[in-house]
Amino acid sequence: SVTPAVDAAWVVRFDPTQPTVAYAGTQTDGFLKSVDEGRTWTAASQGLPSDVRSIDVIGTTIVVGTAQGVYDSTDAGATWHGLGLNDLDVSAVGLLAKPNGFTIFAGADNGSASAGYLLQSEDVTGSWRVMKSSVPADATVSAIAVGPTASGASQPPVIAGPPHASVVPDA
Repeated sequence: SVTPAVDAAWVVRFDPTQPTVAYAGTQTDGFLKSVDEGRTWTAASQGLPSDVRSIDVIGTTIVVGTAQGVYDSTDAGATWHGLGLNDLDVSAVGLLAKPNGFTIFAGADNGSASAGYLLQSEDVTGSWRVMKSSVPADATVSAIAVGPTASGASQPPVIAGPPHASVVPDA
């Protein structure tokens, strides 16, 4: 393992199914992985831009937001697949488990998303749509949280946070 000298980490998170595995998204060193609770780190950025801003994990899938769109890995970060939004700085990603896969939410903090900065994809084909919500079309989205589905509800809450505000859009 290598412990790189990292100048800035945007995000660090543990894998919810593997308690000793952690991931970090950095400003210039890309995606890093630790298998020893963060004591040492190894670069796992093959195929990724160097600016990894957000990470979410569901099952064996890792999704990251970068300064050049959204990417996913189904092999613990060994390889990455582009999911689109390459013209956006994606500062937040969130995953919602479904019976046959998951929904990906992406929030951008700048770029050319003139219709809105909160987007949704129902699969990993790179097909995105702007979410209709109470997020203003020109608001940047710097955080996304997907909650559990409440008893009797058809969808879980998705909270998207522009700076200094929180809103609850329809999922």
